Amino acid sequence: MLLVNIEIFAKLSGTSSVSGLLLGPRIATPSDANRKTLGDMLAGKPVSNQRLGRLFLGVVDYLHAETDLYDEMQQKARELVGEQVALLPSEESRHARSLFLWKGLASVLEPAAPKTALALQEMALSSEKMHNIYDERGPSALAKEISSVPEGASCNFFETAAELFSEAKNVQAGQAFFETFGLASLVLGYTHEMVEKNGTAGESLDLLPKLLSSENGQVRPEMSYALALSNALKASGLRQTQAISIAFGPGENKRRDIQRQLVGGRVPPQHVIEAALKPLHRDLPGDEAKRRYVGLILCMVITRAYKRLEKMSNVSDPRLPFQFALESFLARLDAGPRLA
Repeated sequence: MLLVNIEIFAKLSGTSSVSGLLLGPRIATPSDANRKTLGDMLAGKPVSNQRLGRLFLGVVDYLHAETDLYDEMQQKARELVGEQVALLPSEESRHARSLFLWKGLASVLEPAAPKTALALQEMALSSEKMHNIYDERGPSALAKEISSVPEGASCNFFETAAELFSEAKNVQAGQAFFETFGLASLVLGYTHEMVEKNGTAGESLDLLPKLLSSENGQVRPEMSYALALSNALKASGLRQTQAISIAFGPGENKRRDIQRQLVGGRVPPQHVIEAALKPLHRDLPGDEAKRRYVGLILCMVITRAYKRLEKMSNVSDPRLPFQFALESFLARLDAGPRLA
């Protein structure tokens, strides 16, 4: 419940399926066997240890093949299967299978982003605890558990979540409310870790509010992707109309569509943005081009997550999980050890 189901996350990231998210676009390669393994696992069918091993190695191949940590990540994938396969009987629930994949991603991500990997593992444990309370004692017990958190600046967030879980008709909204907070926290944490690794803590503190399109201390997640796209076009050094034409193609219809995106009206599929950025990033080093692409995808996730929550009529303030995620993350940074 704190970690969004990985099938929903795939849609929020702009891919059409979990296999597209973890294994890349469908092409006639040996990865087709891994797609079948992944599909069987998500459907609750028995999957052998050997097939799971090949699946996680395939995930590493797609997500991390160009990094200098590739060998270490492959070793993590091999270790993962022997450690966790026993935790995935075929009769497990949908959320348990999703958590299994999240834990797998955390393991293979650890060499590249250890703090984010640890956060993923901790969130998986919290999600399991919440699901167990809900399954064994019902939504009212979960609402009571949520409302018992210590009072403080976070009180409004937890009060709202508890109210949603207290009524059966609002449980789905309550789950999405918590998942949105977890998702925003992960995006902020991963971004901070990557900037800290390649830059400074000061750069991260400046960037994190921008990631949520924060203005005067108030987040605007519905504009995160629009702002990121605008910045990507500006970074090309070209006039906006010229940059749009090069990235997305000429024509009035294309220009109008991009203008809709720039005012927060639409978020395109991931493959559209990937193709659009290639000509704009042609002269950039590979690592820098990838960093900018990943940053834009994370902003797409934020905006789609907001739109998902906004559609739920029983959620009165869809910005609240993002606001709480930003405030609590910055507070943790402020309370942590100072960097020289």
